[in-house]
Amino acid sequence: MNTTVTIDSSGRLVIPRDIRNQLHLITGSRLNLEVKGDGMFLAPLPSENARLVKRAGRLVIESDEPMGDDTVRKAVLSDREDRMNKLSGRK
Repeated sequence: MNTTVTIDSSGRLVIPRDIRNQLHLITGSRLNLEVKGDGMFLAPLPSENARLVKRAGRLVIESDEPMGDDTVRKAVLSDREDRMNKLSGRK
């Protein structure tokens, strides 16, 4: 999808809603900005805040930002370690 955006006097630009929805961007989403030649490339960064929570008796991964595979894997491993520590009395 190609679109034209305009930078305001503070240097901000608005990412159109369709693109934000497609990339699961929400308020506070972090982006990596890479300059290539005379252009730039923006890409969402994975969330560091992913966590497992129980909802309706099921474990669900929750985050304030879009998540990649590595983020999901870290959240699952972190929760697994916490549960093992609690079961073994180490925590």
